[in-house]
Amino acid sequence: MRMPLILSLLCVALLVAFTAFAEDDPNFDVRDLAARSAKFGKFSAVVNIKRLPPSEQAALRKLLEIGPLVDDIFWRQNTPEGRAVLDETKNFVVPKELIRLLTIHYGRYDRTDDDRAFFGAQGKKFAGAGFYPYDLTREELEKWLADRPERRAEILGSFSVVQRAGDGFAALPYHQAYPETVERLAQVLEEAAALTRNESLARFLSLRAAALRSDDYFESDMAWLDVRDSAIDVVVAPYETYDDGLFGAKASYEGLVLLADVEATRKLASFQELALELERNLPVADGFKKQQVGAASPIGVYDVVQASGGANAGVKSIAASLPNDERVREQKGAKTLMFRNVAKGKFDTILLPIAKVLIDRRQFALVRFEAFFQHTLLHELAHPLGANFVMADGKASAVSVRESLKDRYAAIEECKADVLGLYNLRFFMERGLIDKKMEAPAYLTQVASLYRAIRFGAGEAHGQANVIQWNFLRAKKALIFDPRTGKTRVDVEKMRAALRELAERLLTIEATGDYAAAGAIIEEMGRMPPELSKALARLSKIPTDVEIAIQVKP
Repeated sequence: MRMPLILSLLCVALLVAFTAFAEDDPNFDVRDLAARSAKFGKFSAVVNIKRLPPSEQAALRKLLEIGPLVDDIFWRQNTPEGRAVLDETKNFVVPKELIRLLTIHYGRYDRTDDDRAFFGAQGKKFAGAGFYPYDLTREELEKWLADRPERRAEILGSFSVVQRAGDGFAALPYHQAYPETVERLAQVLEEAAALTRNESLARFLSLRAAALRSDDYFESDMAWLDVRDSAIDVVVAPYETYDDGLFGAKASYEGLVLLADVEATRKLASFQELALELERNLPVADGFKKQQVGAASPIGVYDVVQASGGANAGVKSIAASLPNDERVREQKGAKTLMFRNVAKGKFDTILLPIAKVLIDRRQFALVRFEAFFQHTLLHELAHPLGANFVMADGKASAVSVRESLKDRYAAIEECKADVLGLYNLRFFMERGLIDKKMEAPAYLTQVASLYRAIRFGAGEAHGQANVIQWNFLRAKKALIFDPRTGKTRVDVEKMRAALRELAERLLTIEATGDYAAAGAIIEEMGRMPPELSKALARLSKIPTDVEIAIQVKP
């Protein structure tokens, strides 16, 4: 195997880099580190668990032990050199900004700058992250798989790392790749299951422990959707595939410990009952719509108590729709998680200051937290809508949309969820679930949020999705950008039509699994025009995202 030699060379290069820091090498621009560090504002929050019964307090505190364990795995998945870079800083005097950046990005590549290195050997992060041999190209593996189609599902399964084996390749399941950490994670979940008195939560935790040991998550995903009346929720699994830049197949470990707002969650019950009506209301040909949807689609409002791994790397999520397993979504549904404390921190620290700079002053008052958090819900409700499997003659095939769109799936899916979320706004207004006065605030707030998300990096799925929206809406004159003043306003009537048109295009791409069409819209609309870059440059003093510090009381 070539990996040990490559890693040895990486370590030598990093040692040279650290030595250069120690010797005050002028080639290192500490100002660049400071500027990158300033992209992340500091956000502090207090989560009070006093209202929980003693049993649930004990279970929650036990679950907080998963954070360092999930982090340990994610460090190794994110880059081949893993945590060695951060650990090596202990042996040298280095700028505090470097340590902060390494911690935020779980490595030496800036996730908000198209994964470019901010330290050590320059260049971009290996597209295969820590999931594939460091010297592998997509073409090499595709050629090998073309001669062995029966091995494709195994090699490109979501829960394994790919290794060289002789002249070929082998897939090593995560529970074998990280055995000690995975086993301890499973034990923590079992210990928490013994502490909680919520039977549905205990059942899920026990099943998830077994799933971690086998990398078969189906049964525990189904059980997770059955967790009811629990003030605690937890995400611990490899879910999102954003970090696999080669095939978009490998899932990264992430962890979330959540405290539910039971009353706010109860108020959203009406939304989750409309999944089938939403599917039927999609602006796409009937042959591309599902005939039935999973019945269990719970929605919850939470405060994040702890985030780890992929859930804590770089840009922080304000919501999630999980699980991603198409079989679970088809048979049962998906759970929508809304992270209120994170959303509020981002709105106050980032979105509102952006709006003051870039939104026309006559429409600035329409940018509101209520609309921001509302779109968070609508975005997540939109994820399960549309085809999960490529459609043929009005029926779902055995090929998933994710598999068909490969590395282009994430950007298309995130764009679909944003656009369809806004399109569905009027559906909920007509049913009295959203005040009709919220239409204009919803559009203005989302347009301001486009600028926020584009700053994540045009190569990142969410950033690319927002560039597509900005260009498309501007082309349709729904978003009016004045390059002279740098201000933006919205035409509500044109916005309605533009959203419908773009939603139909994205839903069709997914339903047909059209990889070329996905590439075409990314090429056509996914490039950042000079005037947009110039507008973003005016936001240099506003953080791109937040670094979250959460204190648990009592």
